Amino acid sequence: MGFLTGLLNGYFGWYLTELGASSLLQCAFESIMMVLSGLVIRKEGFHNCMGVCLMSLGISFLG
Repeated sequence: MGFLTGLLNGYFGWYLTELGASSLLQCAFESIMMVLSGLVIRKEGFHNCMGVCLMSLGISFLG
């Protein structure tokens, strides 16, 4: 699963670069999401967040 996640992240970075997004924009977005993810994990709980993440990764690999 980790190998596929790495491929997916690499593809999304490459795709955003092809669309014209700068590295600074990608870094800013990832930083914002890291802060927001901490808030979501505290509110919803670790196990619920992991379940949603695994389900969304499974759907993205199928689609």
